[in-house]
Amino acid sequence: MVAGRWGGRTAFFIGAALFAVANLMILIGHKSLLVMIGVFVVAAVATAFAYTGYPKIVIESVPEDVTSVTTGVLATARQAFSAISVAIASVMLSMWTVPGTTMPTLMSFNLAVGWFVLCSLVVAAICLFIGRPKQEAATVSDTVGDEDGADMSTAPA
Repeated sequence: MVAGRWGGRTAFFIGAALFAVANLMILIGHKSLLVMIGVFVVAAVATAFAYTGYPKIVIESVPEDVTSVTTGVLATARQAFSAISVAIASVMLSMWTVPGTTMPTLMSFNLAVGWFVLCSLVVAAICLFIGRPKQEAATVSDTVGDEDGADMSTAPA
């Protein structure tokens, strides 16, 4: 609904901002069950906004005859970068571990979550610079006519 009314940029911005909020909630209250339940709710809403906004931005930016190819590339890129982000988070979590275990320390945890917050804020900032699609000017034939599509712009003889 947001992406349809205000465009993909707005929906994606809301999603990125909500991801930042969810990760800040993790940093502040990761020991509280209620806060973590709230994190899951906020992150789910953020995902809904981001996953509807991003494809809309891409589709608005390409010619109509290549939207199917573009959305395919988008899906592939999303999967590839998801895999890359899992690897980056794994490295961050393994940088400092509790001696004698493979469990990350709080410092590693804070580094990884802080990285998520930073990335979310960078994406939100980038959204502010994404251009809005140009609106096509309505022609007289587009605006004059009845509901069944009959052209009423000429007078009957």
